[in-house]
Amino acid sequence: MGSVEPFRDETVSYIKRLKESGVETFFNEYQGAFHAFDLFKSNAQISKRATGFLLETFNYAVKNYFAEQPK
Repeated sequence: MGSVEPFRDETVSYIKRLKESGVETFFNEYQGAFHAFDLFKSNAQISKRATGFLLETFNYAVKNYFAEQPK
């Protein structure tokens, strides 16, 4: 999430409450980045880091939280 995100404070508060409740969370704040920065400037280094983080955490969720599907 970018630090200039319109709902930044609410999101940070929500993540904090999840952690305090024992919910595993994955969160990065990208300083100076605005809403949807990774889509508007996808080749920027900050966007590449954010996309990499998204893919890493999604893969973790798939391996650890998704139920095996019937074949």
